[in-house]
Amino acid sequence: MFEVRSSFAPAGEKAVDPVCGMELGADELTARLSLEGVERAFCSEACLRKFVASPESYGG
Repeated sequence: MFEVRSSFAPAGEKAVDPVCGMELGADELTARLSLEGVERAFCSEACLRKFVASPESYGG
């Protein structure tokens, strides 16, 4: 089960989009997804959709 959230990371937090590998700052996140207790951040809706379609392809 997963949950998509549009909240943004706190200032100074960095994340890596699991689909494209882009390093993201708080102002660059489009969406976050919580899957089995692990938060993931995405640079775009396209990367989020790719991950949701096949999470096992991206370490999910």
